[in-house]
Amino acid sequence: MNITAPSTWQKIRQAVWRRLITSGIKPWVSGDDALQVYQQSPSVDAKPLIVYAQASHSLADAVIVEKAVLGLNSNRPPNDDRVQSFDYNTPLDSLRIDTWQSPRAYFGLAQGIAGRMTMTRVPDLLEQLIGAPDEVHRRIVVVPVCVFWGRGRSPKDSLLQALTSEQRSATAGFKRFLGLVLNRGDVHVCFGKSVPLTELAIHQRGSEFAARRAARLLRRRFKAMQFFTLGPDHSHRRTLLAQITRAPRVRSAIAQQVSDAAISKDRKLSKLHRAAYKMGQTIASDMTYRTLRLFRVFLRWFWQRIYSGINIRGLGALAEVNDTHTLVYVPSHRSHIDYLVLSYSLFKAGIMLPHIAAGDNLNLPIVGRLLRQGGAFFMRRSFRDDPLYAAVFEEYLHQVFASGHSVEFFPEGGRSRSGRLLSPKYGLLKLCLEQQLSGLPKPLAFVPIYFGYEKVIESGSYLRELRGHAKEQEDLLGVVNNLQLIRQNFGELQVNVAAPIKLDEWLQQQTERSEGKNQDKNLLLSDLGRAVMERINQHASVNPVNLLALVLTDRNNLTIESDALREQIRCFQQLATNLYGPQVLTDNVRDSQDCIDKTVALGFISRHDTEDWLTCSSANATLLTWYRNNVLHLFALPALVALLVSRSPQGISEQRLREHVEVIYPFIAQELTCDDTTNTDLVLETLAGQGLLERNTSQIIPPSKPSEELEHLSQMGNLVLEILQRMYVVICIAGHGRWNREELQQHSLSVARKLARLFSLTGAEFSEQSLFDSFVDGLLSEGWLRENETGHLIPVNDLQAVADSAAERILEARILFALQRAVDAVIRD
Repeated sequence: MNITAPSTWQKIRQAVWRRLITSGIKPWVSGDDALQVYQQSPSVDAKPLIVYAQASHSLADAVIVEKAVLGLNSNRPPNDDRVQSFDYNTPLDSLRIDTWQSPRAYFGLAQGIAGRMTMTRVPDLLEQLIGAPDEVHRRIVVVPVCVFWGRGRSPKDSLLQALTSEQRSATAGFKRFLGLVLNRGDVHVCFGKSVPLTELAIHQRGSEFAARRAARLLRRRFKAMQFFTLGPDHSHRRTLLAQITRAPRVRSAIAQQVSDAAISKDRKLSKLHRAAYKMGQTIASDMTYRTLRLFRVFLRWFWQRIYSGINIRGLGALAEVNDTHTLVYVPSHRSHIDYLVLSYSLFKAGIMLPHIAAGDNLNLPIVGRLLRQGGAFFMRRSFRDDPLYAAVFEEYLHQVFASGHSVEFFPEGGRSRSGRLLSPKYGLLKLCLEQQLSGLPKPLAFVPIYFGYEKVIESGSYLRELRGHAKEQEDLLGVVNNLQLIRQNFGELQVNVAAPIKLDEWLQQQTERSEGKNQDKNLLLSDLGRAVMERINQHASVNPVNLLALVLTDRNNLTIESDALREQIRCFQQLATNLYGPQVLTDNVRDSQDCIDKTVALGFISRHDTEDWLTCSSANATLLTWYRNNVLHLFALPALVALLVSRSPQGISEQRLREHVEVIYPFIAQELTCDDTTNTDLVLETLAGQGLLERNTSQIIPPSKPSEELEHLSQMGNLVLEILQRMYVVICIAGHGRWNREELQQHSLSVARKLARLFSLTGAEFSEQSLFDSFVDGLLSEGWLRENETGHLIPVNDLQAVADSAAERILEARILFALQRAVDAVIRD
């Protein structure tokens, strides 16, 4: 049985609706990968066909989906390299397969009855599809699709918002009419994961049961899609705050403080309950759709003014994870733009906006309120000494997680002033781990995210801080001043979303590794932080500015011939591709000349008027260390190999090279937050393939002098030279005296700063105290240092010998001499 063909009146009605509804609407589209249901078939006539399943029968929705599909067809690149390339059919197209036919390609589960949407029976087209011949089952896929006319998460903004909210029921026709009038600027079409008709149609209990089963499956899909896009209902903020103050952990904290009070118990209880409620008000977000729409309009204009493109990778995999886990976004933090770009990208992709943890230093007049209404919740930098605040904050986080709402926070705690990933701050990571262990409706999944900038808007303040100035405090004037940057060009921004770390599975793996023994929670937390940060760095991308920075930041003479610069950039570009594949480069990295043109346009280097030379100012050279440090971890191992080989004119045995790498690289990897696995064979093969060294039996030989290849190898080795110099400072100080931990760190830092001034070492991290602390921790954990009963650090017998052997090979004589004099001065004092 076929569905009745539309009458003339129905065709006229469709045409009128199409004109009225689609005029002036540009729907946002997400999940369009679900339409890529290409099959290997030699015949165009045998192409797969799509049937669109809607949550409710709505011609308005079908017309919008039709416009979205036609837009996808017209925007497909001409050089599409997929197996088959053909246009998708639309919901209003008729379908015909042999003798089977249908006048339309969509159905809705719920029907309008007495002005309301409900499902009383399985749709006719779904029944027809289930009972169709096998050839129809093989050719058709069912794609669930949701159309959101506005994405109001709550009805609290106004009565009209209440009537059009996607989270509030209203009469079907009237609600859709209001959506058509009020929300034409925010129409989102979300395609869900496709289902082959063969999976729905065949069941041992017959076609009638299969149809009901298919309807149930699709209803679950729609529910998951709507939750993924809209998130939970959070309209009753006052109710949430009241629940927080009544929670057991908050009442326990209040009771503890009451017992210590000198005033009457009733008065103290009442006062502390009010205090807890006010704390909740200062913490909790107050997300409103009206503000989100304002942000969307402003940010869309803002990105177009300052960026030539924002490229996102990896968002498509989040929908499936969200079905089983609550998402916790943990991005790198390099700019205030980070959280704005992520929220905008999630909104554009049809993904619920997270609650974003923000320091109370951003709770500025006007700006703080806008951020709170955009999803930010504010927290003190430290609340260890305030148990009531800690209880309120923990309970708020629990309520957010329990509702299934996603959360975003920066594990580094603050923006990276050096360009590297900072060591994680464990406060929120610890709370997440505790929430997971205490039990949640859905387990947590951390989503690491890497931000790669070609130019950051905070360049000026970062440059001052790289030169040694104190960190600047955010204020309203600074935010307003940054708005003046819309006249500048900031290039492209790359955002890479890594595969989520499912916390329940990760904890199970840790249990298996420890053979079922209870692990120390501090060690578990440290391992979790390390796993998150390493996952961020694993998804780094290399852009044109990164390539320029790798070449220029080590040059004392910041003027370079164009040909030499092109060859150096090409060398690093080829190295990155050979080690990590072409996907490690951003899409706008083409040839080396194109990279130079882009960095000239961004103002990092300038061309000479009459000669074929390029010049970088000293200020930009210092700033470029920030961009070099973004990707330094990707090149650390080949740089170490290059340094050891280039500083060995007669060559170095492969065994000796591997011994040095095995000892030194783990400390570099710890500092740069990357995997300490040493794939030396791949590096040697890659460098040899590029002609940068020669493998002769068991000997590694550098290129001959003078040669372009030796210049490239030396330039590459210099990337880790400052790191090794700083580490050697610590070892020398440790081996010439008896110091406690604090004394060793202070003396090492003093000597490093002296060397930085003497030899113009531009990287501010060369004299950064936290890096010395981390290196001392590494020496202790690896057994190269031990702490005696008096608290003094004692090096193992061969530490100095190993360090001296490596230093003589890789450090310049003038630096070794200056270092020895500085160490002698410390000992004398």
